Amino acid sequence: AAEAVMDTAWSDPLREMYTWIVDDVWDQMVPVIATERGLTDEQFLAHLAYAEFMPIEAVEAGLIDEVIYWQDLEERLKEDDEDRLRMVSQGDYAKVSYADVGHKGSETVAVVHAQGTIGGRRNGVDPMWGIMMGHESIVAELRRCRLDDEIKAVVFRVDSGGGESLASDLIAHEVKLLAQVKPVVVSMVDVAASGGYYIAYKATKVLADPMTITGSIGSINGFFNMYGFYHKLGITKDFLAKGPMAGLGNDYRDPTDTEWARHTDAHWKSFNAWLADVAEHRGMAFEHAETLAHGRVFTGRQAVKNGLIDDLGNLDDAVAAAAELAELEDPEDIKVVHYPEKQDFLKILFGGDDAADPTAAVVRAAVIRELRGQVIRSVDQSSRLLENRMDQVRFE
Repeated sequence: AAEAVMDTAWSDPLREMYTWIVDDVWDQMVPVIATERGLTDEQFLAHLAYAEFMPIEAVEAGLIDEVIYWQDLEERLKEDDEDRLRMVSQGDYAKVSYADVGHKGSETVAVVHAQGTIGGRRNGVDPMWGIMMGHESIVAELRRCRLDDEIKAVVFRVDSGGGESLASDLIAHEVKLLAQVKPVVVSMVDVAASGGYYIAYKATKVLADPMTITGSIGSINGFFNMYGFYHKLGITKDFLAKGPMAGLGNDYRDPTDTEWARHTDAHWKSFNAWLADVAEHRGMAFEHAETLAHGRVFTGRQAVKNGLIDDLGNLDDAVAAAAELAELEDPEDIKVVHYPEKQDFLKILFGGDDAADPTAAVVRAAVIRELRGQVIRSVDQSSRLLENRMDQVRFE
């Protein structure tokens, strides 16, 4: 990750890592697409060489089934007695719960969703970093599941490329406490790497999709010397320091040899402690764990082979695994709840936390301003009507 700001081209280790990622994605996708479309691998590779197909050519090649306009497809999908096609919106579909489709079991499995860059206290949206995973928000949901006796097992749904080490550690600690009480199955989504892996490996069982990006057991740290940038802007600084390490991290100069040596030693100790913890929880030797660390990432399929995760599976597989680990009487008929709970629009606007969701705060402020303006205009209009009525009374 540090190469993005330190180098102008990929290093050999980075190129090697990207190569094994691309090779594994290729090895998964080519046979699947070829098989599903009734092609041999050689035929599919020939299509890749042709590359740009006209729609009718894609039909002839077997890549798609038919070329059809939406209106014609809509007519085909209609029932004979229907005037228009009955459709379900994404919003309506999302409202359908497990209970609505017949799963009304008394035993509950909770799914805790953890998404975004790990940092800050509360879940929210940052203008620069996008969706943020706050440690207090996630810890609160995990603790809620730990203390709720009706919840028999938990699926921890992780989609994160990492972030703050302290926030990751606080979440990981709560996962460990939860796993000591009831089964916790991690379900990795697109990416669960660096801090995203940190918060996952202490669970009872770890699943990922075949092409999930995971691992990235590593840490980068350092100091930016911003002197040249400040000089271009005409900004100058001066300092007063007391103590042998008071200037550690000063962005106006390079660190001294003593400062850098001390910082490097502390950083290595922190990294090695994390790596040792990974090795212990994943049941591998420290030396083997180190061959998987230092920032290396892997697909889910590779991570199963090297021991970073336990198995491949999607969300449904994770729910089933959690129910099995909890030894529920009927794993096929359970109640599934999702946390954090969805909030309706009004609750987001008027009951939210500005620090948790700056976007909602902006919308909330705009709505309140508009409502206030409407109230003022309404009161003003009523006042004028009343004044006019009084004038009429006096005239009469």
